Amino acid sequence: MILLHYSRYDGVSRDSLFVESLGIKKNKKVKIYDEGEGRGSSPLAPPPSNARTNKDMFMCIPSLRGGYLFAVLFSSTTLAQDVVTDPIIDFGARCEVINPASQCVPYLNYTNVFIGNGTNQTYIEQITSDVLYQLLLAPTECQVPAISLTCLGAYRQCNSIEHSTPQINIASPICYSQCDKTYQGCHAFFETFGIPFSCDGTTNGTVDFPVIGLQYNFSQYNASSDVVIPCNIESTTNANITDCPLGLQYVPEDKRDDKLINFISEGCAIPCPFRALSDKEYDITPPTKAVIRYLSLIASSILLIVYVVVPNVITPRMECIIYYSLASILFTASSFIESSEDHFECGDGLYRYKYQSDVSCGISYFLFQFGALNIIFWWGMIAYDFYVTTQIKSIANFWRFRIGLWSTSALLAAIPLMGGQVGAQISTGNCWILTNDTQLWQYLTFLVPVWIVLLVITFFMMASLLKVYKFYKVVKDKNLLFFNIKMILVLLYVVLISIFLLFYMVYLNGRKHIYLDIISDYIKCIVANKNDLTKCSVVFPDFEVRYVCTITFGSLGVLGFISLLVDTGNKQLFVTSSKIIYVINKFLAFKQSLTNSSTTSSISTGSSKSPASASSAKNTAPSSPSWLQASKQNKLQQNRQSMNINISKILNQQRVNYISTSESNQNIHQIEMDQLDINNNNNNNASDDPNNNNNNNNNNNELGNIILNNNDDNNNNNNNTDNNNNNSNNNNSGNHEIINNNNNDNTNNNNNNNNNNNINGDINNNNNSNIDN
Repeated sequence: MILLHYSRYDGVSRDSLFVESLGIKKNKKVKIYDEGEGRGSSPLAPPPSNARTNKDMFMCIPSLRGGYLFAVLFSSTTLAQDVVTDPIIDFGARCEVINPASQCVPYLNYTNVFIGNGTNQTYIEQITSDVLYQLLLAPTECQVPAISLTCLGAYRQCNSIEHSTPQINIASPICYSQCDKTYQGCHAFFETFGIPFSCDGTTNGTVDFPVIGLQYNFSQYNASSDVVIPCNIESTTNANITDCPLGLQYVPEDKRDDKLINFISEGCAIPCPFRALSDKEYDITPPTKAVIRYLSLIASSILLIVYVVVPNVITPRMECIIYYSLASILFTASSFIESSEDHFECGDGLYRYKYQSDVSCGISYFLFQFGALNIIFWWGMIAYDFYVTTQIKSIANFWRFRIGLWSTSALLAAIPLMGGQVGAQISTGNCWILTNDTQLWQYLTFLVPVWIVLLVITFFMMASLLKVYKFYKVVKDKNLLFFNIKMILVLLYVVLISIFLLFYMVYLNGRKHIYLDIISDYIKCIVANKNDLTKCSVVFPDFEVRYVCTITFGSLGVLGFISLLVDTGNKQLFVTSSKIIYVINKFLAFKQSLTNSSTTSSISTGSSKSPASASSAKNTAPSSPSWLQASKQNKLQQNRQSMNINISKILNQQRVNYISTSESNQNIHQIEMDQLDINNNNNNNASDDPNNNNNNNNNNNELGNIILNNNDDNNNNNNNTDNNNNNSNNNNSGNHEIINNNNNDNTNNNNNNNNNNNINGDINNNNNSNIDN
């Protein structure tokens, strides 16, 4: 038996599996025969000079770090070039039919095998099985010939010499062609570790691997003096390897061209699914992903509905938020597709990972890639809009950004599909862009575009921070400062978690080979421990990093909900919405109708009383239909006035986004209002509110940013009673106005601001401070 040192010849270092896994001590001879004569032969190392019997048949080559030791069994019969003149005969040897269950049966073209004295097929099969098991991890070009050579050496063909006395059984040698085939497939590996290998060696003057066979003279045993024993080669019809080490999955030959099969050896691949997390990690990962999925979907859906339905006019900033929430829904949808299957990453069979040709894989990838890119892109637009607002300008040609960003993200998502670069991997578990040696596809279609957008967000964030600081130095408004600082902190958080995600993806891709090495070590452990799984385990590192990434990036929908919708400044969005006011009015009208029905029923009941009671009721209150109609109208007006007063109170000390519309031009006027202590009767439709006295006549206005700082003392005006304070500003220029109105000691104040052709876009505000003060 010769032990060959082996490691996967792919440049990846591996730990050794020593011959102790076979029950053989390094550098020690293994006794198999208890009696009989014979000599060990080896093409790798000569036997000791005193090796004369089959007891010395097995010899070990010391292990080299980073590889395995494999045993290859060869004939122990002494051979002499073409003619063996002094054969060493094992008179206790016998011929037996090989056990059909032996792993070597497919590699032999005979069934009658040579069994030496003192051994049996069970022991030979045990030793051979361990060797073959390890050889399953050999390189493709070395594996099959090495296995064939091992089987030909372990189960040599038995030849009975006729008429010999005593009975002589001789084993056939292995042909030179078979040895040379092994040499061609394995010599590069042997040379790497400095292991000599030759098919031209001799032992005691006898060639180890004859070309045709050997000639014997058995005349002294009453047999022929010219007995030719032909050499043997592997079976030309041997079966494919169908056995793999425990923990690996055999792959049929016609299926091995699939890109997403992770082969460890010839025909043996990493199974799918492959458990690579601890029990604790498996327990917490699925529930965490499920919670994040549902929270993100709900939050993004609410954000989308609010900004689509509630506003009277959708501004560019609102449109950015709408697109962001839509992208977040698409991104979350990919997670729902993955969770729909127990092992989403696995294709058909027990060894193939999914490829883009699998419909669910292709759809999941596109939603993930398209959604993730748009999440980052529209955060960039929100940052740009925030910066433009601080510059007191509006985004010009917004439609170009809309078309450009959606088209770019769709193209970047489609390119990997067109290049056939999408599939699942053991290191990721979901369908995304496959890694290769340079990771070029990932960089071109995701990493580089996202880096560019993050740099843009960072620039606008810093520029906006500087502008806000300058504003605050002029206007000491803490509410304004708080709103702007909060927005900057949100953008900073988006940048930080995106940078974390990008570094994680690069880091994870670089760890793929480490994960494969961990799996390979796991398989080696199984081999070394004779399939005892209790002594072997596999757990991928970096779980904490993966877990944090799952939470942070998966919860971007929740982040958008908290930062963009849950904001006190957005109350104005609701209280000025014509749709909400319409619904409230309908509700109040319905409630009033119920009250009127109750009143009518009560009056009907009163009319059925005695004449005296009826006369008394008639003297108390009128019962004519005109009275009922007047009462109904009076209550309706009171309810409307009460609603309007409550709404205007809510507006106090809030940020107001004022939309000024006209037939000629629509522009956005952003108003920062501080301490606005007035009762504001401001409705959009005069027909809905007969008490509405607010008329806005602003034409041809451009964007302006006005901060009103009203210091009112009990809503009293300096002038006399019934004083009309009229402010007219025409053709004003400048970018920023601060108007201070100091009013004291007056009642019934009417302010009429009629601003025409204002560059800054002033406000026409009809304020009735007190009805009866």
